[in-house]
Amino acid sequence: MAECLAELHRARQPFRVFDSGLAVSIFRDKSTRTRFSFASAVNALGLGLAELDEEKPQLAHGETVRETANP
Repeated sequence: MAECLAELHRARQPFRVFDSGLAVSIFRDKSTRTRFSFASAVNALGLGLAELDEEKPQLAHGETVRETANP
């Protein structure tokens, strides 16, 4: 799949795979390039992005990522 997407990218063809959906970003590293690359890929594939920030209230007070992800 990665090779197919790379070929489409090289050919400057769209490679939107999803009509809708959500990707959740859970990065513990503060890397700007990694976050930007992930967000760009999510957008190119046709997904929306939600970023989980572990420094926000519940996670900062001991709630685990697993607990936060469960509805």
